Amino acid sequence: MQKEKYTIREWRRLKEITQDDLANELNVNRNTIAMWEKKPEKIPVGKMLMIADIFGVSIYEINIRG
Repeated sequence: MQKEKYTIREWRRLKEITQDDLANELNVNRNTIAMWEKKPEKIPVGKMLMIADIFGVSIYEINIRG
């Protein structure tokens, strides 16, 4: 059975993490998080791995199709 995929914004809301909190964890600014939520294909692979780790999910559970 395939796991459900959610966007970064959806995962962030499910985990009750603000854009500011996520930005601080990733050492980027909040505007970068906002851009990535709109254009997930722009996220560097290393940051995507960090995001998945912060959310406690596999990168395959993050929808990057926008």
